[in-house]
Amino acid sequence: MKSFVLRNLAVFYNKRKILIWISALLVISTVLAVGCLLLPDLFWDNFLYKYFWGPVVADKEGRPIDGISEGYNALSTVIYGVLLALAVLAMYKVARRFRVEIDFLFIASCLPLFLFGGVARALEDAGLFDGWVQYFFISPVIYLLVGLIFFSAAATGLIIRRWGGDWSVLRRTVVFALLVLVLEALYLIITFSEHSSLSYVLPAPVAIVFGAVAIILFHLLISKGMSLAPASIFSVGILVLLVSASYVVAFLADPGWQQPLEQSGVGLAAPHMEELVIIPLIALALTAALWAVGRFGARTSLVSLSVPVNLVLFFSHFLDGAATYRGIDLYGYGEKHVLPTFLIDAFGTAAIMLLLKLLLVLAIVALVDILFREELKPYRNLPNIMKFAVIFLGLAPGTRDVIRIALGV
Repeated sequence: MKSFVLRNLAVFYNKRKILIWISALLVISTVLAVGCLLLPDLFWDNFLYKYFWGPVVADKEGRPIDGISEGYNALSTVIYGVLLALAVLAMYKVARRFRVEIDFLFIASCLPLFLFGGVARALEDAGLFDGWVQYFFISPVIYLLVGLIFFSAAATGLIIRRWGGDWSVLRRTVVFALLVLVLEALYLIITFSEHSSLSYVLPAPVAIVFGAVAIILFHLLISKGMSLAPASIFSVGILVLLVSASYVVAFLADPGWQQPLEQSGVGLAAPHMEELVIIPLIALALTAALWAVGRFGARTSLVSLSVPVNLVLFFSHFLDGAATYRGIDLYGYGEKHVLPTFLIDAFGTAAIMLLLKLLLVLAIVALVDILFREELKPYRNLPNIMKFAVIFLGLAPGTRDVIRIALGV
């Protein structure tokens, strides 16, 4: 009887916490909305626009707008950090509710989607988008876009698992194909209706072929016994990555796309295709060194350095750090984030980013895998979800910077 009462109290407590969070978000949203209507100068002009939306507009236009520059500021950095923490907690709740294992396989299945985020952001730098479409590919809005694609793919896998327990592989593939058709339809609608807002449009058959590749890949993966959610996320990630990578190839091959960019205020620097090899090799070499240290200290806490998820974590941030270092020191690019800008100015070189990334990831690994290892054991999946988010924050911007340097934009 006591255990029954305790279980029901726990359920009530969890529901109550959810209601508190939802209520808090509704109250904050309502206050901001009403404030923007009644006191626009205070709530919109001097708060939301100044610190959040203004930098996005400035990024779109490629110049300061109303004295507001693109990039992040101290306030937006803190707010986005809080929102990220809430997203991590939400993902933990959903994974626990639907019994999804956030292991190395799951994280690896998300890597193509993370890469897509970086490539798509670089395409925005290359002037692919214009008009309202462009906003979807500017930080932080692009994080919402990638998150929406991720959620759609994961939800499709979970729906198939929930309702298709006795379905054949072919029937499960057909359901996944519906998601691909929706994504393809949205893509084709946007490209045709907003043709003037795009510097280049892939031939429709190319995107359709990539959709077929994603469907076939999903069929093969689940035929081999891969879990449905990771298979769905990986296949969708490959689809959007192939589409975005094709635009990169098109940019290099189409002078008609490059010339308007050269004539604009943004300009076009010399491409450095060798950085597609050099920067990943730097990140790989540093990651391999940490793997060797972890293997050497196999009987100590250093073994955490050689854990596969942690190696991906290190590589993603070394990629970001190496791209920042070479982009700023060698090619004259700039930094948008508050802390990195301060450190680069203080040390006089962006090479400090490699050390900063090392210390940052070491701190995360030490906290999650060593210092709070026992305390986190009851919260299954939470450590890897935290790493999942940090990998995304390193790999996507790092990929964007590598592609941007390679294209010279």
